[in-house]
Amino acid sequence: MTNTISYVRTSYLKILFFGFLLGIGLVGCKNGKDSSQKTAELIDRKQSENPIQVGFAESDDSQIEYFIQGEGDPIVLLPGGALSTAYLKPLADNLSAAGFKTIRINPRGAGESRGPAEGVSMHTMAQDVLLVLDSLGLTNVDIAGHAFGNRVARTVEHDAPEYIRSVICLAAGGVVKPSDQAAKALNTVFDPDATEEEIVQAMDYMVGDPADAASSWSFVKASRFPAAAAVVSSASNTPESSWAIPSGKNPFLVIQGTKDQVAPAENAALLKKELGDLVQVVSITGGGHLMVINHAEETTQAILDFLDARFK
Repeated sequence: MTNTISYVRTSYLKILFFGFLLGIGLVGCKNGKDSSQKTAELIDRKQSENPIQVGFAESDDSQIEYFIQGEGDPIVLLPGGALSTAYLKPLADNLSAAGFKTIRINPRGAGESRGPAEGVSMHTMAQDVLLVLDSLGLTNVDIAGHAFGNRVARTVEHDAPEYIRSVICLAAGGVVKPSDQAAKALNTVFDPDATEEEIVQAMDYMVGDPADAASSWSFVKASRFPAAAAVVSSASNTPESSWAIPSGKNPFLVIQGTKDQVAPAENAALLKKELGDLVQVVSITGGGHLMVINHAEETTQAILDFLDARFK
């Protein structure tokens, strides 16, 4: 019995590790300070004007939970593996305050989303996203995924490019692995037996500035959902060739923190080589893997600049 528990616990940690990490990412140029300040002022004025609406899209075997904030062009936010979208709320707050309708979608097993894990592929996860879009009558959306979520976003674009206006990859990695120390820290963050002190120390590897470790952990802690780990495990078996090739119809933005120790910047050349001119790259100076939490304003500004340049 002890061996069985140990095996299950180890497997769970491995699933969480790769689910949080998987993706492909690259780096690029720095954003302007003045535009970031302008965005921050806009957010301060409008943030309280965007209450959250909760909804569910249902199929024969699934119930997918989503959260809507704001009005304007729709932008979908997808979380890392085995996580809910709770930790993406700072980014959703900023984008909705800047004039977008943000739709955060919880994957199966996270939050109140439900559905079988067995047999799930990347295409199943993409269909869950499309289920929400169809229920809301949305097409021509910008879709952003953090960590493993960028893989789901890319699968949606591959399978149904007519629904997508652009794809935004946030802190994507997985081809070039993190250092042994960062990998160990990531396991600690998802270890149910780790102490609060051990986890906060490990969070140093998740953020660009250790001063952000404790506050960032509070977001991640509230977002962990073990039931979603099995979904990630099953979907990760999907051949990459079946989902990773873009349609060629929609542009990509890749945002990478310069201090991301979980998704190393060496992944940059790999994705650029793969996608070529489809990709625009932006780096967040000082940002770690959780830049969507503690560098939400800079991340927002990078997204706004990209969308403004492409579509205004």
